[in-house]
Amino acid sequence: MDAASEYVWAPGASLNLLPGDRFAHNDLARAFAVRAILAQPLDYLGNVARDTAIAFSWTPIPHPDRTTPAFGFAKGRSELPAQPLIDKVKREYDPDIRGLTSISPYADVLIAYQYVAYLRGPFLAAILLLGALAAIRRPGAALLPWAVSLGLLIGPVAVLDFDHRYVLPVIPVACLAAALTWSRPVQA
Repeated sequence: MDAASEYVWAPGASLNLLPGDRFAHNDLARAFAVRAILAQPLDYLGNVARDTAIAFSWTPIPHPDRTTPAFGFAKGRSELPAQPLIDKVKREYDPDIRGLTSISPYADVLIAYQYVAYLRGPFLAAILLLGALAAIRRPGAALLPWAVSLGLLIGPVAVLDFDHRYVLPVIPVACLAAALTWSRPVQA
């Protein structure tokens, strides 16, 4: 199964086959989502857990399948996907809009940088576990940043979908919580 967001963004999705543009059916889509979650809450929670777990993989997993995750900087040209919204933008705003083309030496720097600057999923898991330990040992200091880091990680998956870019804001807050594992309370 592909990403849940594909039910909204894929050109052949049922929502996009209804008359009108995709935004005309927001209320209908929201009502359907709420009914589906209430009818199958355990399935919903299982999907949220499964998609959240993508953040902990060693190598980035494409999600949705049509995307290029994290290690996505490459030499060459990438074409725009065939989507009605892109066709509309071309028609109404810029007929010359096109995909991306990498240019050396800038692309070479980004390609090299992505391998040393990427936080692997198991390390993120370790940081979150250290934050949990700190939240248990020092709830007054560490519970809030640890809870915020979990909220930042799980929240987008629960209300939208997993995307690797949503993991980035989790890292500094989770690191703050983890660092509080070893810090000493300040004496007044």
